[in-house]
Amino acid sequence: MINVQKKDSSGQSAVFPDRTHLEGSISKKDTFPETNRIITVTDLDYYYGDFKILDNIKLNVNTNSIFGFLGPNGAGKTTTIKILLGLLSAPHNKVYLFGKELRKNRIEILSRTGSLVENPSIYHHLTASENLKILAVMLGIKRTKIDEVLEIVGLSNAGSKKAGSFSTGMKQRLGIAKALLPDPELIILDEPTTGLDPGGIIEIRELLLSLKNDHGKTIFLSSHLLSEIEKICTDVGIINKGKILFQGSMEELNKLNNTHLQVKTNSMEKTRIYFDKRKTGYITISQNTFDLPYRSDQATSGLVKDLVKNGIDIYSVEKKENTLEELFINIIER
Repeated sequence: MINVQKKDSSGQSAVFPDRTHLEGSISKKDTFPETNRIITVTDLDYYYGDFKILDNIKLNVNTNSIFGFLGPNGAGKTTTIKILLGLLSAPHNKVYLFGKELRKNRIEILSRTGSLVENPSIYHHLTASENLKILAVMLGIKRTKIDEVLEIVGLSNAGSKKAGSFSTGMKQRLGIAKALLPDPELIILDEPTTGLDPGGIIEIRELLLSLKNDHGKTIFLSSHLLSEIEKICTDVGIINKGKILFQGSMEELNKLNNTHLQVKTNSMEKTRIYFDKRKTGYITISQNTFDLPYRSDQATSGLVKDLVKNGIDIYSVEKKENTLEELFINIIER
């Protein structure tokens, strides 16, 4: 029987059974030797009923990185995160955190992990400090830790203000403060910037960078916003329809970009005839503007000279790369 997370009347998380089954066989492999990896997922399949939600998922997340888990809505991001947090049951020997198998070391692993999944669970009639005091008592954490965490997330000056009157960004920061209270090594966040205005997005971005750079945390966050992933993440995994389509560093992702030329001339017809004779692959972008593959700076110089030699005036030549958004669309649609 599988467990799923639901909310009770106070907005707190609770666990209930769900009719779901998984693939995976039991073996004696309880540890994973990759000590520099804080998360390792191998060949993970997951089903709701007979519908396959995750298909042969493989993930590797290094210590002290910010890993962006990117995909459109419904791609499988939240399901994967709930498996990592033990809110949905993983098959044996498929999911390892801190080098240890999740199912057999669940309590130890979760004691080293903080999380914010979906909306933060907070008591609206209490202040930020009072919300954290409740959690501190439950976890046996010294109350001196509360002020430290509030300072980290930028809520130390919230004073007697009730959480119910917080902006969406402040509520997200309070949710992250709750995740930080036990001083976890790993923080897992599901769409932490959803619903925030530009100012709130910048605040969360700066907070996450500080958690990695100043406090040595590893952060695993999901998002459907490539622009945010690009600004803060060291590594990225792209998922769509339950399949991992790309995994690597941001530098490796950028290398997938195809460089191309856009050439604008004085004559659409002359230029088209010129390219057709030489069997140059091109796309007509607009009146008198052509898109063609970039080969080298020397080849571009030779092309310009030859076009002019053939009576075609050059108005502009621009070397262009696809935006990351275009690259992302290309990856998920291939």
